[in-house]
Amino acid sequence: MRGDAPGGAADASAWLDADAGPVVRSFAITGGRTRTDIEFDLLTHVVATEAGPTIVGAMAPEHRSIVDRAARPVSIAELAGHLNRPLGVIWVLVADLYDAGAVSLDAPAPSGRRPGDSTLSAVIDGLRSL
Repeated sequence: MRGDAPGGAADASAWLDADAGPVVRSFAITGGRTRTDIEFDLLTHVVATEAGPTIVGAMAPEHRSIVDRAARPVSIAELAGHLNRPLGVIWVLVADLYDAGAVSLDAPAPSGRRPGDSTLSAVIDGLRSL
């Protein structure tokens, strides 16, 4: 096998890339947790509280990154994209931050409430005027 050292251990230089930076597995970031007690979806907005930056001072860098991004409302999906982490990891980290009081969550309106015909007509008219 390419790059394998005696005893089956891989030669580290064959797998390291200085440009990639340190690699941290998702289970290490979440402490092995995959579920939370809080229910929210991809469109839930996360907003840092006033105390958020102070609270995350002793937390992991990923927690601090979320609070920094959440200075303005940001969805769970956007956080996952910006931080380049799987959704499951983001859900666990956001739940940690919510429990600590570092962020607040704003759930989207239930899907049963839809805009009326007049609102949809106004949106269509606005799009046509572009």
